[in-house]
Amino acid sequence: MNKKLLLGLVLALLALIASVSAQSLAITGITAAAGDPGSGVDVTVSVRNTGQNNISSILLTSTAFSLNSNSITAPAIEAITNLNAGAEQTRTFTVTLPALPAGYYNATLTAADASNASETASRAYGVTISPKANFEIAQPKVTVTGQEDSTASASFTIRNTGSTTLTSFVFSYNGTFTDNDLDGATFTFSSLSSLAPGAEAGVTVTADIERHVDLDTYTGTLKAAANSVEKTVPLELEVQPKMCGEGRIGNLDVTIEQPDDDETFSPGETIDITAEVDNEYSRNLNIVVEAVLYDLTENKDIESVASDSKYIDNGDSDSFGLELEIPSDDVDEDNDYVLYVKAYKEGDEDEQCDYEKVDITIEREDESVAITSFTVTPEMPTCTDTVTATVEVENTGLEDQRNAYIRLTGKAFGIDQESDTFSIAAYDEDSNTHSESFVFNVETEAEGLLVATVYYGGSEKEVKEILFKTGKCDAEAKKLMGEARLMLSMDSDKIAIAPGTKQFVLPLVVENKGGKAAEFTLDVTEASGWAEVTGIEVPASLGSGEQYHAYVYMKVKDSAAEGVHNFRINLRDAKGLIFSKMASADVQAAPKEDVAQQEESAVPSISKWLFADKNRLFWIAGDLVLVILALVFLKLLLRR
Repeated sequence: MNKKLLLGLVLALLALIASVSAQSLAITGITAAAGDPGSGVDVTVSVRNTGQNNISSILLTSTAFSLNSNSITAPAIEAITNLNAGAEQTRTFTVTLPALPAGYYNATLTAADASNASETASRAYGVTISPKANFEIAQPKVTVTGQEDSTASASFTIRNTGSTTLTSFVFSYNGTFTDNDLDGATFTFSSLSSLAPGAEAGVTVTADIERHVDLDTYTGTLKAAANSVEKTVPLELEVQPKMCGEGRIGNLDVTIEQPDDDETFSPGETIDITAEVDNEYSRNLNIVVEAVLYDLTENKDIESVASDSKYIDNGDSDSFGLELEIPSDDVDEDNDYVLYVKAYKEGDEDEQCDYEKVDITIEREDESVAITSFTVTPEMPTCTDTVTATVEVENTGLEDQRNAYIRLTGKAFGIDQESDTFSIAAYDEDSNTHSESFVFNVETEAEGLLVATVYYGGSEKEVKEILFKTGKCDAEAKKLMGEARLMLSMDSDKIAIAPGTKQFVLPLVVENKGGKAAEFTLDVTEASGWAEVTGIEVPASLGSGEQYHAYVYMKVKDSAAEGVHNFRINLRDAKGLIFSKMASADVQAAPKEDVAQQEESAVPSISKWLFADKNRLFWIAGDLVLVILALVFLKLLLRR
């Protein structure tokens, strides 16, 4: 009985083993593959289900390929699904061959039942990297930037993309790197002895730029050769103005954050500039940033502006903001312009200096009027002071402007004034500028913006602002602000009358510095003995803060003696005399030539008329002769 039981157990175990063996996997084949570095090669694997049961999913994996210390990344292989008992399926996958030494690289491929990790099959296989010499220049273009009479360098990278070691590199160049005067630059290269597969190395190209070479961008070709392989990329030399005295030097790094490259601006427009400066030097530095607008066509700087210095710790950075106004009259939109921004150590540019650039375009608009000046005097007035705000504008556009006007506003000061409309010619004509002055009185202590706006072209405008502050107003000043305050002034109180001249003009300025309008009159006294007043040009009243250029017209009497005569100018209101000022006039005798002409005038008018013109005398004599001949002829006829 026991023997029968034992025999049954053995038979059951054998049946189980047979059942398991029927599910086994087999890798029946893997194709060989070879290729050049940088290429992808296809490998095909065949897997058979040698068991009696179907397998729903078979995972295929590979190790990395290796040769000595070099390795190729393991490929990804698609799984096999629904492999029936006794059936076979294939999968094709790609192996990417990197730039490694040539040779056969080994790996192991494994097939595994996804539902039974112990059911696997493995097989060794490999790929071959063929011998090939090849390399690449990593940069699509090599650009060297420098200044005349200096050296400048740039770096580029050589990368071995083949499977053999590269040796004996040779670098050369060709192209036009001279100007019309044959001033130019020559290039030299650092050496590179060898480069293993997959490795890379930097090479430095240095340009020796001659003095007086024209500012321009010169182009050619850079060539690298090794192991009978040649590669070329464009080589560019950009000769720039002398921004830094010794060229780029030291450990500063400036980056232009604003404006962007190739932005377009108009004459008279302000460029907002933002630059970031990194101090990579081992010490703290006082740094100055300067912006220069440069005309490459004319080879000259157009405008520049510099910042105040900033203290930057070593290893730190700071931002600088600048405003550069494009001139309105020194630009040609057909020229090429560059905005340079340089950062340098204050007081020692030759030790620490760096610069960058952006190309900009300057185009004139059809309609463009710029505020070129906005000034206020006095800068910080107090009560009773009269303030004059002067706004100067310029037409920087291509078209004339009509019905333009300027408005001055200051909410904190209660100011809102407009000028009369005016016309202003196009940018290339003489009358392309205009100026307006706005006069007002300070009535309270305040601080705020004064805003000047020029309106033109129907809907266009240009705005400029000034931060304005007024001083304290004491009690006496406030009292005066509630009254009229007339003032009289003249450029000179001494008038020199030209010899023989009878009439002269005295220019005056009448100003109301008070806070209320005032009516007044102007008269002349103490002059009746030697002169008479022929007219006075002056208004009847002036508003608060207004001024007027008045004129007194006078005539010297014939009886006036030579010498200096005094007279008085009086300013009066309804209450009486406000202001009086003495002036003088120097009366000089007529020159002798005038006297001779007066004596000549005593000659009888008929004689003067007769002898003044020789032609007239000739024709009169001829007429007399004709009359005499006619009388003689008539007498002869009567005798017959």
